Amino acid sequence: MPQVEPPKPRLRVRFDNVVALRHLSLHTSRQYWHHFARFVQYHRLKSEAELRDGAEAKIAAWLTAEARRGVSVSTQHQALNALVFVFRDVLNLELGQFPAFARATRPERLPDVPASHEDAMKIVGAVPGDAGLALRLIYGSALRLHDCLRLRLKDLDFANGEIYVRGSKGDKDRVVPLPSKLARELRDLVARREVEHAAEKRDGRGWVFLPGLLGRKNPKLHFETGWQYVFAQAQDSRDPSSGKRGRHHTLPDTLQRALRSARTQLRIKKRITPHSLRHASAREMERRGTPIAEIQKALGHRNVETTMRYLGSKDTRKPRVKGPLD
Repeated sequence: MPQVEPPKPRLRVRFDNVVALRHLSLHTSRQYWHHFARFVQYHRLKSEAELRDGAEAKIAAWLTAEARRGVSVSTQHQALNALVFVFRDVLNLELGQFPAFARATRPERLPDVPASHEDAMKIVGAVPGDAGLALRLIYGSALRLHDCLRLRLKDLDFANGEIYVRGSKGDKDRVVPLPSKLARELRDLVARREVEHAAEKRDGRGWVFLPGLLGRKNPKLHFETGWQYVFAQAQDSRDPSSGKRGRHHTLPDTLQRALRSARTQLRIKKRITPHSLRHASAREMERRGTPIAEIQKALGHRNVETTMRYLGSKDTRKPRVKGPLD
């Protein structure tokens, strides 16, 4: 009797399975699926066979349309990466040579004026509560916004004054200093989170999202105190990947809104975001004489050129010529 192949799972399920195997972050997976959905909608594709037929030409045509729509260079690159991921890793289709397509252009722009140490300290000090502590930690340890929000209780090492940043950009881990001035506040927050989690477990709750396949290998880890988020939401919410309810980390919008509100209240005209606090932190390290290699390590950059862009090249800081009135 001939063997019958089992039906292939729906494409979104296959996509989610590969995302878990590749350890992509939730943010990246959402962005990839968003680009893929736009691609399918643009070409009005209705079946996997239509997806596969002339895939390279379809991708090139859509990337051209995106460039003409005015997307940025980084958005077009991300869209291309998303489609390569879906076709190569999910559909198991090796893509050939792409036809020529229009490239998004990067306009020449002056960098934003960086926040000074004084402005950064003033604005992060004006934000109350846990949001303010998170912003002070971003500045004090030069963290990315998501690196800070994804910290688990076990990632804070008070004995050695270190923070373990796990699964950062590029799925890389690193260790950064824990600011001594924030140690007491962070200890108090950790103690409060431990008490909250103990109460949740008594109520039959206390579940938290775990990265990759860790939760499948050891389901009990979902309820362990050390895996709870440091900066957690006030209420339980539904996890989109599993459908389970638990305490997710504070949303990025919460810190961004708090920062904008403080900037308005303090009448600071410079555009300051959580990420620009990271830039300001790097520049303050340089001003205090920290070697470039150590700044690169703290920021988690693979290439020193990226670190130098954070610090700003000498040519873009101020012109060397003097005007006629000087």
